[in-house]
Amino acid sequence: MPSRPLSAALVGLIAGLLFSLHSLLPHSYLYPLIWPLLAGGLAVYIASRRTGALTEKARQVVLAAGTGAVAAVAFLFVSITTIYAFSAMASLPRGPALAANQTAHITPSMVVNVVIVALFFVPVAAIGGILARPILRIGRT
Repeated sequence: MPSRPLSAALVGLIAGLLFSLHSLLPHSYLYPLIWPLLAGGLAVYIASRRTGALTEKARQVVLAAGTGAVAAVAFLFVSITTIYAFSAMASLPRGPALAANQTAHITPSMVVNVVIVALFFVPVAAIGGILARPILRIGRT
């Protein structure tokens, strides 16, 4: 039983890191949201595999949402660290050649925007968990 949250936490951590890396690509738009969606489905798969049955619907979806929450925390940490690192580089003497022509600072609006994006992780991961249930049911018959 203690290994179930660890597996979901690991899946969420990997999804958050993949989302962060994918969102750094130019013109990625909303495509990085596939990672929390897949993480939710994978969390339901792991939970159903350990219990051996596809009962406990609500528990599996809550586990998927929890995976999305872990992914959101990982994304917040990586994003805020990356923004801070780039703003620190911009304040160096050679900073304008690396980043912007003026010193960059982390503003509250930047943090609020990152938090808003991270809040999407929980429902998207729960939707991934809900969508995974019929697929898993077909695979078991």
